[in-house]
Amino acid sequence: MSSPLGGFYIGAYNRKKAAEQEQKARVKLTADVALYFDGQCVFEQQLFIEVGIKGLFSSDSAQIEVTSSISDSGLCCLELDVCGKGAYEHLGKIGAQQVNLAPGDSLTTQVCANERVKVAIAQIGPVDQK
Repeated sequence: MSSPLGGFYIGAYNRKKAAEQEQKARVKLTADVALYFDGQCVFEQQLFIEVGIKGLFSSDSAQIEVTSSISDSGLCCLELDVCGKGAYEHLGKIGAQQVNLAPGDSLTTQVCANERVKVAIAQIGPVDQK
């Protein structure tokens, strides 16, 4: 005779396996990101980003929230929401900047047309999964 609880365990097991499969199928990107305030680099990191998942990255001087997607044409679409911290806290929330890059491309652009704040993105591409 089987236990009625067995169905719950099997259901939980199947949900766990489905979640693991979804995690493996999710696209992961890497990008070298640098943020400049008045020409001074205040944030420089290699970011690991999961497509469709919001990521929060920060340093002593800045915080960047990144949302990513892949367009139908294969471009990596990043939306960067930039805030000043520490000595740059007076700048507060600077704004969001959306960039579209092909894998391997590099770009430097102003954030929200603010000539004092620039973001540089380099070496964007998929993470090698082994």
